Amino acid sequence: MHQRGFTLVELLISIALGAVLSGAAITLYVESKVSYMQDEELARLQENARFTLDFLKRELSLNGFLGGAKDTSGLAASAITTDCGNGANWALDTSNSFELLNNTDGATALVNLNGTTWNCITASELVAGTDVFSVKRTADRPTVNNGSLVPGTVEDFNQWYFKRFDFNEYSWSYLTSAIPSGEKTAGSTYDYWEYYAKIFFIREYADVSTDGIPTLCQSTLIADAMTTQCLIEGIEDIQIEVGLDADNDNVIERYKDAPTAADFEDVKSVRVYILARSVNEVPGYTNTKTYRLGQKNIAAFNDGYIRKVFTTTIKMRNVKLG
Repeated sequence: MHQRGFTLVELLISIALGAVLSGAAITLYVESKVSYMQDEELARLQENARFTLDFLKRELSLNGFLGGAKDTSGLAASAITTDCGNGANWALDTSNSFELLNNTDGATALVNLNGTTWNCITASELVAGTDVFSVKRTADRPTVNNGSLVPGTVEDFNQWYFKRFDFNEYSWSYLTSAIPSGEKTAGSTYDYWEYYAKIFFIREYADVSTDGIPTLCQSTLIADAMTTQCLIEGIEDIQIEVGLDADNDNVIERYKDAPTAADFEDVKSVRVYILARSVNEVPGYTNTKTYRLGQKNIAAFNDGYIRKVFTTTIKMRNVKLG
């Protein structure tokens, strides 16, 4: 009985076919993995960007709201232990609730349009070319209303409050213990509103200086000091344009990305543009796209990060109070 095997030619052909099929399978696997990574990074990017817009929309729309007070020009700024004004009482000065620095260079100290140096932020940590802006406001509802604790709220100790008495007298109150019983009595005409002062900026990193993840951060009033908190990773750029209504007819005449101090008298809305970036690079992907954030053009990065622009327009009601 004769035994027959593969000839050399047949063996070579089978090896070649196996190599082709294996190569095709590997290519399909790699492409599927890259596609999965792109989808995962894009989904995370979109989630971070939408949360950022929703968060900033609330902050900016409430900017300048101080317990319903229409004029706080008689309310003197008080000192806090660690402020952000290089000697000025910036945090509790309500005369300018919204301030904007356009395209900071990531090196020079941050001096706002009113001449105050924001020394609670390290300029060298900022992503160069991004905007920095401030928001000052109270909560959207009081903690104590006419002497009565509002349901669903609690007295926060080590918290600054905007205090109203008899509906038209205003002062600051820093609670280290309970509100005095005489003021927390129904019908006392005392109102207490939690107060917030915040400066928003884009930092070059999230947790450690070497991680390279651009992050939306805030320097915010916590207890009796301005303290840095980082909020949302992957926010690479933010641009703010103010909508000006010079003749006060409730129609925006123009949007301006680099307003003067005088322009803030006429601000009625803002446009917010953010450039969101994936936290991780996607292997095999090269980003050759260019981007436009309002009046700012951004050249292609030519790297492996996915990016996308998001924008919203927000009505401003209380830019100037004093």
